[in-house]
Amino acid sequence: MEPVPPENEQPPSSAEARAAGTGTGRLHELFRGSTGADEGAPAAVARACVDLMDVTGASVSLYGGSDVRTVWWSSDPVARQLAEAQFTLGDGPCGTVMEQGGPVFAADLEHGVDAGRWPLFARQAADLAVEAEFPDHLDDVPQRRALGTWRTGGPI
Repeated sequence: MEPVPPENEQPPSSAEARAAGTGTGRLHELFRGSTGADEGAPAAVARACVDLMDVTGASVSLYGGSDVRTVWWSSDPVARQLAEAQFTLGDGPCGTVMEQGGPVFAADLEHGVDAGRWPLFARQAADLAVEAEFPDHLDDVPQRRALGTWRTGGPI
């Protein structure tokens, strides 16, 4: 059994992660250690969202600082590309969730105010035929794990 970190343990900063040589591997350890979960847990959460909500796909991303981020699980290639685009661009609703700690409803990435709020991400989303995204954090440590759900078929 892997050790469980204390509840107040914070994810490493990007500098600490690089110095320790852990990178995204440490993020995966934090997820497993803090929940006792393996890849089945994020998959179950994301699949339930796709099955129960009016969304096309979902992903679970892990954050450990401003430049230590990884996609833990995605329902499909578009969900993975959407999450990775936000990491690469530094622009998008998931980043806002991680900064502010609450849900974000980007209901119209093509024409609405959301397209102006995240212009780089909105262009990438359009290239992927994604019209809306609804990320939120997964636990009481909002800067650690995020669930991103997305849909096609018009704005909500």
